[in-house]
Amino acid sequence: MTSARDWHFLPYSPGEISQPSKAFFSIEFTEESLVENSEEYQTLRKGVLKVLGIIVGLLKDRPAPPIGHVRKKGQKARGLD
Repeated sequence: MTSARDWHFLPYSPGEISQPSKAFFSIEFTEESLVENSEEYQTLRKGVLKVLGIIVGLLKDRPAPPIGHVRKKGQKARGLD
């Protein structure tokens, strides 16, 4: 569980971190959010889905390491196995 309320995403590519936009994403969590059919529950659910969608999008857009790139700590090299 996290106590974070405001989420800020920093676009990253190897060697640089871009300046984030001024927009941030806020998720409201109250005790009423635990009642499944309540409006607060639906609002919380939509907020979490929005943040997860952004995270997945950022992960999909990140550049892949070059073929044969060796990872740290003895992990398998990514490439043609």
